[in-house]
Amino acid sequence: MAMNKVKKAMVGTALAGTLVVGAGFGTYSWFTSNAEVSGEVVNSTLSIKAEVDGEKTLENIFEGQSKLAPSRETVERTITITNDGEEDVYLRGKLQFDVTDKTGTVNDALRNGYLVKASLKHGNTVIPLPAGYADNNGYVSGAKIAEVVDKWLPSEGGTAGDQKFKAKETLTLTLKVKLAETAGNDYQGATFNAGLDLEAKQVDTGAKFTEQ
Repeated sequence: MAMNKVKKAMVGTALAGTLVVGAGFGTYSWFTSNAEVSGEVVNSTLSIKAEVDGEKTLENIFEGQSKLAPSRETVERTITITNDGEEDVYLRGKLQFDVTDKTGTVNDALRNGYLVKASLKHGNTVIPLPAGYADNNGYVSGAKIAEVVDKWLPSEGGTAGDQKFKAKETLTLTLKVKLAETAGNDYQGATFNAGLDLEAKQVDTGAKFTEQ
């Protein structure tokens, strides 16, 4: 059955709310020669939601943040993802991290000057950072952070190791962004924009994520 994509939880742009998709089993009825018997089964619901520091409609999760300069970092923000439906799901996530220079042109090379400190918890269990990505202070290059999220929440397989994201469970993602001390004048007036797409699918055999 088709899964509707949960809209973007935007870092620097927008945060989505919740979409509910009926995913169930229909109704049935049958007849005999002497009597009519009918019954019904209520459709199950599949739903995930995302909140930033408890806010469901915050358009910019770094709202109110002072402008960055070399060595400065943003406040830490917490994104809580909840399976608030009735079904266990597999969850996947995809992070886009882009930097535009002061002319408004996307410049991929500038991503290297941003450092991202991220952590992920499944319930109360800390999911470690993939090996080889973080520096000694726990920061990941802005050019590599999308790969980290893809390993945490694989875009093909769903939750790492095909681990089910059970009904009523939560995932907690924290993010903090720093402009490196080595960032030069090319970074003046630049803006980083990041968007996190989250999507859930049923755990039933044959269920698929929507194509991207």
